[in-house]
Amino acid sequence: MLYFAYGSCMDGVRFKLRNKNHFFQNVKGCGILSGFSLRFTRRAYDGGRADIVEEGGIVEGKVYEVNSACLDYLYQREGVSAGFYRPTFVDINLNGKIVEDVLTFTVVNKEAETAPPSEYLEENLRGGTGCVSEAYLTSLRERMKSTFGIGL
Repeated sequence: MLYFAYGSCMDGVRFKLRNKNHFFQNVKGCGILSGFSLRFTRRAYDGGRADIVEEGGIVEGKVYEVNSACLDYLYQREGVSAGFYRPTFVDINLNGKIVEDVLTFTVVNKEAETAPPSEYLEENLRGGTGCVSEAYLTSLRERMKSTFGIGL
């Protein structure tokens, strides 16, 4: 199954720290999700967490091919049983071709956008580096600075 990862879910360092990097070795490329924007609508104890919101724009992310054992991990990581995120299937552009029904996760109870903690934003940027476009990363940095006063 293909999994469209965005935000901190692109960060291989986090997977290594949790001894789960073996699940994320088969990277298929950069996926582009049209019609959505990256927002931080899940409020955690220390700030916002990434979400995809249907409000136009694009979200770039890393596309992995994953197995069923990885799905179990992803459901746990995303807090599906706790009601934080839910699985959804989206159509993305992957390497110039439209691919339908790619797994991703979206926030269940979206709140007003909240500034992410700097460490979390660093994970987003580090995970995307080398996969998503530099223009996308630059746009994210600029939006964090103009919206929340966070400079990285």
